[in-house]
Amino acid sequence: MSKPVRTYELTQSEASGDTGPMVEFLQIGAIQPVSIDCSDLRHIPTRCLQILLAARRHWAEAEQSFILTGVGDECRHALRTLGVSETTFQFEGI
Repeated sequence: MSKPVRTYELTQSEASGDTGPMVEFLQIGAIQPVSIDCSDLRHIPTRCLQILLAARRHWAEAEQSFILTGVGDECRHALRTLGVSETTFQFEGI
């Protein structure tokens, strides 16, 4: 029986400023799959990206899926500029 996916909507203002709510959401731990909705983002600032990378690694170690959804072309280009390859995250709904 698969576990339900927990979803979080990441806004550009949050990604660029106070990442506290996202960190609080992620602190529950990798007990079930997570989907981060990035449809509001044009880019992912470095600090926010570091949090997402650490969380993705934690979820992978727990063998849970960690998915970014709604990542547009502009945001993907920004990720590549920061050295993030297309295989770093699992993307859906693009």
